[in-house]
Amino acid sequence: METNECLENNGGCWQEKSSNITACRDTFRGRVCECPIVKNVKFVGDGYTHCE
Repeated sequence: METNECLENNGGCWQEKSSNITACRDTFRGRVCECPIVKNVKFVGDGYTHCE
């Protein structure tokens, strides 16, 4: 059964709750913590503890 691992504790990834931005991406095989691109701005960091 496919589950979205990002739904529980944000998958252990970085997130900015005030802007609802997360580094968690649900994939077929689980989840990936990868800093996002928001409005053509690429966040950089490890995806787990920080993105900026």
